[in-house]
Amino acid sequence: MRLVQKQLRVREIKKREEKKMIDEKEELEAWHTRFLHCDINRLAAILREKGVGVSKQRRGQVWEDCEVCEMRNAVNRCPRPVTDRRERETKSYGEVIYGNIGF
Repeated sequence: MRLVQKQLRVREIKKREEKKMIDEKEELEAWHTRFLHCDINRLAAILREKGVGVSKQRRGQVWEDCEVCEMRNAVNRCPRPVTDRRERETKSYGEVIYGNIGF
């Protein structure tokens, strides 16, 4: 029984060694940049062909955090208007009222 368990563990270790897995976000970002910001799913497919796996969680993080891809895929490329202090501090509609006080 122990011999069988030991053989199974050895097989699992060999499988892990054969297929490298990218676990770090920085490493996947580097590959994403090297491939000129290609689609993250296409990049994962290319790496999979070469025997390197990529976790779905890391793919999502890189895709969300990439500023170049965000600008490229943006519908409105104009910068967002900067809100002033009053608008940032308001919580709901009607909290800020503008009026003229005449003397």
